[in-house]
Amino acid sequence: MRPYGYQQVILEDIAAERGAGKQKHLVIAATGNGKTMIAAFDYSRFCKDNTGRTRLLYIAHREEILKQARGAFRQVLRNGSFGDLVAGSSQPTQTNNLFCTVQSWNSRGYDQFPATHFDYIVLDEAHHASAASYQKLIGHIRPYSLLGLTATPEWKLW
Repeated sequence: MRPYGYQQVILEDIAAERGAGKQKHLVIAATGNGKTMIAAFDYSRFCKDNTGRTRLLYIAHREEILKQARGAFRQVLRNGSFGDLVAGSSQPTQTNNLFCTVQSWNSRGYDQFPATHFDYIVLDEAHHASAASYQKLIGHIRPYSLLGLTATPEWKLW
């Protein structure tokens, strides 16, 4: 699998920002342009560049988004068992790579994880980040890399 040309440009921009010491990144692109695939490709590169610092947390507000995202990551990483879903009544079998609803994060007390537990965090539909449910999470986490994804350009995340 390879990113499309326009996705590669975004990936290069993220890599340049990360190389300059920036840890927070935001991808704004219209629906259907592959923001989730960009996140999966970037995470794959992040894993190669940061051996031993690869714990992923993917946050969204709907379970269906998480299922699609997990599928994309599995495809890019070529690992059909990558990541556990944390939504509704599902129980993860590990805590290193989670695709979690923000509601499950808050209701399950996952803010008990150390702030630096997750190395790479994706906030999908990041325009929701101003909601109190997201602010609790954002106020707690201290990842090595934080990537926000949205199709809504006019709001403030951080």
